[in-house]
Amino acid sequence: MGARPSSFRKPGGFLNGVDGTITGYRWTDEFNGQPWTPGKNAEGKAKFHSMQFELSARIDGAEADITQNLFAGGFDDYEISEDGLTLTAVDGGEVSIGANTPVAKFISSLVESGFPESNLSDDPNTVNLEPIIGTRVRFGQAQEIDRKTGKAKQRVVTKGKFAGRSFDQTTTVVMNVYEVPKAGGSKPTAAKGTKSAKPASVNVEELAAETLTAIVVAAGGSIKKAKLSMAALKALKGHANTQDVRTLLASDDFLGGVEGLEYDEATQTVNVE
Repeated sequence: MGARPSSFRKPGGFLNGVDGTITGYRWTDEFNGQPWTPGKNAEGKAKFHSMQFELSARIDGAEADITQNLFAGGFDDYEISEDGLTLTAVDGGEVSIGANTPVAKFISSLVESGFPESNLSDDPNTVNLEPIIGTRVRFGQAQEIDRKTGKAKQRVVTKGKFAGRSFDQTTTVVMNVYEVPKAGGSKPTAAKGTKSAKPASVNVEELAAETLTAIVVAAGGSIKKAKLSMAALKALKGHANTQDVRTLLASDDFLGGVEGLEYDEATQTVNVE
């Protein structure tokens, strides 16, 4: 991080007091790359099936994206689009996110810090946050307050040298907005400090096929469909056609037509032939 005090790591989360660009997101029930599995909690009750907002960001000066999960509510209350970007209600009616969830606090802080709320859709039947992709911001951490006691929530460390100690529980928020993508454009403008490798002409299907093949090979010859979107985001590293590729990789029809690969729709797995 260097010797400058401004670069020293701060407590309470790795997206704390740093500048960077929002590069993507997805709705998922995975947490830190691990799929949710049913079972019992510590009290012997059925585990809550939680939904996560997996935020991707590129910190200024970094060469790769990082991800962070923000709790978004109950997974079983929503339907998620194939590309992982849009929520609808399971009953087909109006859909919304709980105002006290970490993801709601993140989006609210983004708007309060200067992102135009009018850039976000007011469609009552969907929740889609694609317009925030490409926004350059100052990330920070805010204390989570217990609504019953009015005091900061605490988390107890269970592993490592701080095991047994309690710390304030925090959630990622936006402290300042530096640059906003153009509203209504199919592609966001490049944020300051980032590079956008946009060729004069790109065959998106060929790019998607090449990217998919590389991802499957790197994964040892087999990978779950649910992991493709984030893998593509990391593989293309800010390429202007990244989102187009991710959309194709969410399509069963596309996955089943890539030469040299085999897609098992039943197991949602892509394998090398």
